[in-house]
Amino acid sequence: MITLNKDIVMGDYAQPVNLIGADEEIPVGTKVTVVGFGRISQNGPLSDDLKAVDLEMYSDEYCHKFYGRLPTATQICAGHDKDNQSTCSGDSGGPIVFHKTNKQLALVTAGGRKCAKAKVPKIFTNLSNKEIHDWIKKHSS
Repeated sequence: MITLNKDIVMGDYAQPVNLIGADEEIPVGTKVTVVGFGRISQNGPLSDDLKAVDLEMYSDEYCHKFYGRLPTATQICAGHDKDNQSTCSGDSGGPIVFHKTNKQLALVTAGGRKCAKAKVPKIFTNLSNKEIHDWIKKHSS
C-alpha cells in the first residue's frame, strides 16, 4: 500500500478500478489487461512509457505443466499466445484488470519464467483469495 502526497486527477488516462470480491473467480479464457513500466524484452531496457497488454487466464492444470505446484490458492496464471506480449522484469506490483467488471483481480509478481514468451504462463498474486482480500480491506481506506 502506498499513500500519495496529492490527489489523482481522474480523466481519460486515470480511472479508478474496484477490488475483486473475496472468492470471486475469473473464468479460464477470460481476457484481462496488465499494465507496467517493465522491460520490453527479456534483457531489454525498462519502458519510459506505461505499457498495457491483454492476457488470457489459463487453467491451474496448464500452469502446473510449467511450474509444478504453482499456482497455489494465492496465485492465478495468465499468458499470451504470441511472443513479446506479457509481463517482464520491472512490472512487479502493477495491476491486472478485468475490464468487463472494472475490477482489479491480481497484482504482477516476480513469478514466472522468461518474459514475454508465447504460451509460457506468468504467475500473479490472486487478490480474490480470502486472506489476501481481507488483508487489503483491513489496511486500506
